[in-house]
Amino acid sequence: RRELTSERFVDRPGLGRVYATGDVVRVHPLGYVEFGGRADSQVKIRGHRIEMGEIEAVIDLHPAVSQSVVVARGDGEQLLAAFVTAKSGEPVSSTELRRHVANALPGAMVPSFFTVLDALPLTPNGKIDRQRLPTDLDSLVVSTAGSAEAAPTDAYELLVSDAWTRELGRTAGRDENFFDIGGHSLLAVKVFRNLADSTGLPLALTDVFRYPTIRSFAAYVGSLGAGTDGDGNQPSVTSAAVAGADRAARRRRAREN
Repeated sequence: RRELTSERFVDRPGLGRVYATGDVVRVHPLGYVEFGGRADSQVKIRGHRIEMGEIEAVIDLHPAVSQSVVVARGDGEQLLAAFVTAKSGEPVSSTELRRHVANALPGAMVPSFFTVLDALPLTPNGKIDRQRLPTDLDSLVVSTAGSAEAAPTDAYELLVSDAWTRELGRTAGRDENFFDIGGHSLLAVKVFRNLADSTGLPLALTDVFRYPTIRSFAAYVGSLGAGTDGDGNQPSVTSAAVAGADRAARRRRAREN
């Protein structure tokens, strides 16, 4: 099969005839080869084709990061998850890493999850074993608000949390930013429709962007349910709609459990 032979056995300046494995590497001036990732690890996220190696290269530039690997997670909507190991004595937070990547890459290439591991799992050949990386989305992100404050505290927060969980496919802390943990404009539309239909309140799509945390969005929904919005307007709705939706959310969760 000559076409496959010519595709895989290629000439490289300074190396001669080599076998193209599909790995992205860099040949050091001293002669050794630095492995940088796979050439075929592209994934499609919200219509964008993304090369994991590009994201990993940016993460590795962070002074506190020793090594990183980025994979796609999720059964339906694919989300990017980054796993990193930190240099000895160099603390690093997911918020700091997210900001670091966002300053260098488009939004679609910023991982939704950053998890710091003691060590990355390796194959017998010494390469990163992506199959052994954590797969449970709920285990990948710990709310910066702390476990005691992560859960909803009232009916309004429970209502918003339920809508978020349904679309994101994972639970979220009450102070986590919707767009930092996998949310995007398409999911924002679904959350908006969900809450607008279930409450009967005069919500707007822009409210999801104005109040991107469970705490802030629930407070806004509460102000509408109580008869006034943040600008002092008086919508013709009451909190009864919110209470009814809250009971429905509790029943749905009970059935799922």
